[in-house]
Amino acid sequence: MLMGLEFAVQKTAVGFLSLHGSCLYNGSKDVRKNAVKCSLAATPSYDSAHHVKLNCKMRSCLDANCYRSDSFALKCKAQSGSICFEEVDDIDRNDWSTETCIVNPQKIKQGRRISKGTPDGHLKRISKGTHDESTSNDILKKLCTKGNLFKAAKLVDVMARQNQIPDFNPCISLIRGLLNIDQVEKAIRVLKTVVMSGGVPDIITHNMCIKGLCKQGKITSAIDILEDMALCGCPPDAITYNTIIRCLTADGKVGKAVRFWKEHLRKGCPPFITTYSLLLDLVFKHCGIVRALEVLNDLAVEGCFPEVVIYNLLINRSCRQGNFEGATLAVYSMTAHGLEPNTITYNTLLHAFCSHGFWDKVNDLLSSMTAHGLEPDAITYNTLLHAFCSHGFWDEVNDLLSSMTAHGLEPDAITYDTLLHAFCSHGFWDEVNDLLSIMSQKSHPPSHITYNTLINGLCKHGHLDRAIDFFDHMVRRKVSPNIITYNTLLRSLFQAGLVDEALQVVEFLVNTSGYASDVTYNVAISGLAKNSRMEKALNLYDEMIGKGFSPDAIACNSLLWGFWRAGKFDIAVDILREMGRRNYDFGSSHYGALIRGLCRSKKFDLAIQVLEVMVSAHIKPDRAIYKAIIEGTADAGMKEEAVVELTGRFFDKKSLSRFN
Repeated sequence: MLMGLEFAVQKTAVGFLSLHGSCLYNGSKDVRKNAVKCSLAATPSYDSAHHVKLNCKMRSCLDANCYRSDSFALKCKAQSGSICFEEVDDIDRNDWSTETCIVNPQKIKQGRRISKGTPDGHLKRISKGTHDESTSNDILKKLCTKGNLFKAAKLVDVMARQNQIPDFNPCISLIRGLLNIDQVEKAIRVLKTVVMSGGVPDIITHNMCIKGLCKQGKITSAIDILEDMALCGCPPDAITYNTIIRCLTADGKVGKAVRFWKEHLRKGCPPFITTYSLLLDLVFKHCGIVRALEVLNDLAVEGCFPEVVIYNLLINRSCRQGNFEGATLAVYSMTAHGLEPNTITYNTLLHAFCSHGFWDKVNDLLSSMTAHGLEPDAITYNTLLHAFCSHGFWDEVNDLLSSMTAHGLEPDAITYDTLLHAFCSHGFWDEVNDLLSIMSQKSHPPSHITYNTLINGLCKHGHLDRAIDFFDHMVRRKVSPNIITYNTLLRSLFQAGLVDEALQVVEFLVNTSGYASDVTYNVAISGLAKNSRMEKALNLYDEMIGKGFSPDAIACNSLLWGFWRAGKFDIAVDILREMGRRNYDFGSSHYGALIRGLCRSKKFDLAIQVLEVMVSAHIKPDRAIYKAIIEGTADAGMKEEAVVELTGRFFDKKSLSRFN
């Protein structure tokens, strides 16, 4: 069954404040450099278009596609000022090591006062009790607004020691900011101060704290916060429990996760369906279907009763593993709890049975579905249609389509694309034309999936001209070709020997559209090598690696044999070494062909190098390979040297004597 998904990406300009700074130490003093404030500003976008002169039809598409990119510039401005410090202990220095502090680079004299109006001056006066609560909260807001998170956290600590209540709103922002930079301990300290001061942090802030602790593996601390949430007026939600359960199961503590959920159900926790589903899914993943069903029954005793959606999840997981006995157990358990399978249950089982060719069970399942008063839906018909088309059951396909319309269901895009794929795969071009006409009459215009299916099928059967016709039709209907479309055409152009036209498409994809992928490069390299355009193929190979793409085994093989045919044996051996580094399978017979060919060409050094690559790939050379090297060196009057070389590097002299 063919299904397509489209994703739209929106680009958004954002602003941010840099929190990075640097420290300059002078003896026991802590001197701070300039703070940097950064903003992200968008620069004008630009358009570029590139015309590919393949032919009139392909040119119209390539002209219609242009590449737009938005560039952003990072603009930074420095601010300067002055501040002096009396003393800074080791703890303060660690806390402020990433803060942005404005300092005077002049030498600081011992005992000099802290400048008034600075955050540190305020901290000093607050600690001495000379600032009231209102003033302290004003300073706290300013620190949070400016992104001075560590100073703000320190200020909250000082206020707590002075029995001052910090303003809760900036504290919430402070906690989230600290968590975003992985300062979990500082965030938890601020959270506890807020709670002890009578504040009620919201559920999002609590969940962020628990997630931060779980990421650090501090599951006990995370559970402690969860236990305290209800006491402070913010009861945990499903996300809270899900985070804890994921953390426990990730550490392999599945049993502890189950006990955790049972305990909280007994304490009156609502039986969240998402948490219930997640727990059973993780139990299934780690322990299997039998244990998952046992846990399901245990939780039912605790008041967490199963639902059909839970069973559908377990049935789907079992079917994906091919565990039909487990799926059957889940169905029996479902009926034992008084639940009836729904359409999703039947569709899941139908898909699994069709995938494995259990046609008798398919018929039984359809009969059972009807007996329970459930009508097949579009998913049911498309599932069966895909299976029948894949196995060439054309009579059943016709019957299924008739039944579909008789039940008042119209074929959808998936139905048409499934049929088109099947017809194209078997070369039923008359049926393809009829189906396209029906789609037009039914107001089902072809999508990019439809066009890609048609173009791929036509190219595989050698109908390149007609594939280009559909390519042109695709563009004229403003259906944008994607990288799959271009790569399909590119492969067919190379196969047809239209190298220049293919290179124009490559040029368009690489330099203009930005669509080029690793598949594009691999297709182009293989095509060029097979058409003896080795210089261009090698250039693309180097360009591909330079852009971070990885050549696949097919491209490397094509390059190797291309250079081999061109008589450039040294380059071919270099590519063979690269294949060895990438652990690509080359095959014993191919190694033998290379070694024998090199020996015939008197390239004994290269033959030994190929033998080295072969041995390093854990492929044992056979008798014919050693014999080829010995006989080749004997003809050149170098037998003794070859025997010494082979004996010292590959095997003992006794084994080598068998080839003399």
